[in-house]
Amino acid sequence: MSGPFPNYGSPDMMVLEGAPALSPFRRERLESRLQSIAPSLRISGAWHVYFVQPEGSAAPDLTTLCRILEAAPQAEAVADGAVSRIVVPRLGTLSPWSSKATELVRGAGQPVSRVERGLRIDVQGWPADAAAQQALVKALHDPMTQSVLETVEQGQALFSAPARGELERVPVDQLEAANQRLGLAMAQDEIDYLRERFTALGRSPSDVELMMFAQANSEHCRHKIFNASWTIDGQEQDRSLFRMIKNTHQQTPQHTLSAYSDNAAVIEAIRPRAIAPIRPVANTAASRRCPARSRSRWKRTTIRPRSRRSRVPRPVPVARSAMRARPAVAASRRRA
Repeated sequence: MSGPFPNYGSPDMMVLEGAPALSPFRRERLESRLQSIAPSLRISGAWHVYFVQPEGSAAPDLTTLCRILEAAPQAEAVADGAVSRIVVPRLGTLSPWSSKATELVRGAGQPVSRVERGLRIDVQGWPADAAAQQALVKALHDPMTQSVLETVEQGQALFSAPARGELERVPVDQLEAANQRLGLAMAQDEIDYLRERFTALGRSPSDVELMMFAQANSEHCRHKIFNASWTIDGQEQDRSLFRMIKNTHQQTPQHTLSAYSDNAAVIEAIRPRAIAPIRPVANTAASRRCPARSRSRWKRTTIRPRSRRSRVPRPVPVARSAMRARPAVAASRRRA
């Protein structure tokens, strides 16, 4: 990879390369993680890569795009013996960064459908062993929110939506296999409950019903672990985890105005002295004074024992109903 990027079938996709992407600290930390798998591996460089999908047959102005994205159509040359890998948002999703960047680029008058950002990482000492390569790829990205490409040409997949899947019926004797295949992360008692209920109904559940049950019945929604009873060293505890947490507030409620209400709390803050003018009642020097007064202040705290929702990219619009395309996201949310 050197010289200018081809546009890879423009107006389908344009590729630009930005500034170096990793600070020395982050680069050293990533390199250390990779070296735990391949000790001879070295990172020779890292850059942002921008994938631009023009709108229809329009041609965005290259100079304007480069100025907005602080990028260039020229790619840094790959060092001798180095291998490039491009970390991009998870294929089939729309990243939070893309949502805002696309809006800004459109606001600059550029006819684009979407802009995505990736990270090109060049490494030297890439092993030939397939198992080691797979382990390195896994260490390079977060599979919940990212994918890894070998070439920039593969970035075209960022703008492709998976085909809408057909509704699948799952026989009740295959629920365990479906649980693994779809990444539902259901416990055995939940599978037994589904088998009993759908046997009584005289039909097989659909994959959509299984997905909805798994999400609605997940720890994310129900806090089953937090509200469960506990037995420690053979002694049954009189409080669940939630009650243990709330016990602190019950014992020391001072300075708390509201707690455990809709995942938020309001506590008292300091009473600062603020300078404020007196409402004038007459045009006199006394009425124009600005004395210091104490005013009450409150501080709101939001507590969300949830998954990293703000970082999770959402599916591209066409793929919203293709639930089988997102098993890893569902499983990760269940574990969070």
